[in-house]
Amino acid sequence: PFVDINAEIMDYIGPLVLAAKMVFIAFLIFWFRITYPRFREDQLQRLAWKFLIPLSLFNIVVTAIFKVVF
Repeated sequence: PFVDINAEIMDYIGPLVLAAKMVFIAFLIFWFRITYPRFREDQLQRLAWKFLIPLSLFNIVVTAIFKVVF
């Protein structure tokens, strides 16, 4: 019998907020891609060998320690 106007408004505002967040994230991704140049293949390989592989091995060790301790 009683209609809550705030609930009806929120039914429309929720999807709009979600769409606004999606547009904002897409804008940030496009802005980053336009601002910085692409990595060359040798730069990506250097990044992988010097940073990503040691980081992943460290992550495996930390995860194993947590599995044993907890």
